[in-house]
Amino acid sequence: MFSFKFFSSSHFWRLLFFLWILGIVFASSRQGNLNSQSLIPHFDKILHLTYFMGGSFALSSYFYCKNHFLALKRSQIFSILIAFAAIGALDEYRQSFVPYRSGNDVYDWIADVSGASIGLLITSPLHNFIRRRFIKIHPNFKNSLQ
Repeated sequence: MFSFKFFSSSHFWRLLFFLWILGIVFASSRQGNLNSQSLIPHFDKILHLTYFMGGSFALSSYFYCKNHFLALKRSQIFSILIAFAAIGALDEYRQSFVPYRSGNDVYDWIADVSGASIGLLITSPLHNFIRRRFIKIHPNFKNSLQ
């Protein structure tokens, strides 16, 4: 039977965030294609939002597990948002040096920060749902998986 306990491990979320960083470096280093047109308008903004939501969720889940499943502190939330805003800006700047890529798109950066904000907002409710539904642990029991 599949176990959901690894969702409660800070090591899992740290690894996932590291893989997220590798993914963004790889994705932003690829050469663009001048002939690529999406059937969905502004699909790249959706990709930016989704990818940064996943990265923010991974990093905030790491802190959530380190805090023994208590809500994130304001300083942690602020730090995560600043970090993802900086990562998004650096990613856009870096893309301006990759052939056939357009960088420095402020709307991509807005999508990045919006995705990071959504990732932060869903962290606690989603972890509480997983813990109640699949791990069968009362959500207020702090040290249950330590």
